[in-house]
Amino acid sequence: MHNFHIPHTYSGRPLFNINITTATDCPDTNNAKPPLSGLCLRQDAWFDSDTPDTTFLTWVNNIVIRVYLKNIWPEEHRFNFSVITDWMAWARRMQEQHGLDIHFKLRIICGCFAPAWMRQQCGSFPLSSEGFEGLPGFDEASTHCVKFWSDEYLTLWAELMQALADQFDDDKYFNEVVMSATGPGTGEAMEFAISNNGSGEVRRDQYIAGGATSANVRAAIISGMDAMAAYQRTNIGIALTKYWHMENPTFGEIETTKEFGEHLASNYRSRAVLGNNGLRTTDAPDGDKWAAPEGHMWQLQQHYRIMRVRYGSRIYNQTASIPNMGGVENLIPTLNRGLEYMTSLVELPDNENKIKQYLNNPQQAVYKTAYKRNE
Repeated sequence: MHNFHIPHTYSGRPLFNINITTATDCPDTNNAKPPLSGLCLRQDAWFDSDTPDTTFLTWVNNIVIRVYLKNIWPEEHRFNFSVITDWMAWARRMQEQHGLDIHFKLRIICGCFAPAWMRQQCGSFPLSSEGFEGLPGFDEASTHCVKFWSDEYLTLWAELMQALADQFDDDKYFNEVVMSATGPGTGEAMEFAISNNGSGEVRRDQYIAGGATSANVRAAIISGMDAMAAYQRTNIGIALTKYWHMENPTFGEIETTKEFGEHLASNYRSRAVLGNNGLRTTDAPDGDKWAAPEGHMWQLQQHYRIMRVRYGSRIYNQTASIPNMGGVENLIPTLNRGLEYMTSLVELPDNENKIKQYLNNPQQAVYKTAYKRNE
């Protein structure tokens, strides 16, 4: 087990100064659900619900329900939310039997995981998966991605959000839904995996040939966020990364990303949850992206803090994978980095059994408490 220490002064050491006037009376719903806070398992499949470890669940009491769009909407006029209702029922049993307070985030994987009927109705295009062979669910993805910028698809996304809200908006265990409508395969709204070389160049050209433009993809992201208004009590999350323009050659920038963040925060206020995936230290692989003041991920973290002051929105992070954070020895420094960023929820990088090897119960307890302070 690794040495463990959180400086007592972390919460009083700002990374930068914010001089912004806080927005007046935020029109938040009075009965909005509490935001998720503390430590989180990023996939329900990484957890053994048949033989639950109640001590572990005392400290890591948030779980992401990760579902494929095709599995919850198998036919045009038939939803199947059983995986979600099963988890809600399980959480109720855990509270009744053990006094545990467990909550969920829903992340829907769309794009290449859209049902066949939807791809036919909305149109689709071939999308290369080269480089993603090791990702969970790779073998279940279609070789074609739904045209997520089409009016037909965005209408269906709004219909799905309304159906979920009708069933779960009043369920106290169903705390957050991720805006993932435009993600081709990871549940991240802006992770298109394009570039000007290699397999990224192939994907870029496939998007453009399929009809994607910088303008219609941007409009689709806005439309996807607006559809989340179906929820009156549930928190609304989004993973923000560089916005990659659908042009040849393409380019990425974060000013448009910041506009997306402000759009979500200004519309949903304290129910908005801004963040990104890949939290790491500056000495980890690709750590320069997280280095002040030039790293774009560092700059986005500062944007979340500004939105928090301006609108009362929340901040989350998902850690990088263990290899991408530079090894398990960097897990605690990475979690400490999240505290400095005023993150209130961190999704952990591995399954339940591995996490218990990386963090013992006292460590889990300290981080749960520390992250909750950032709520």
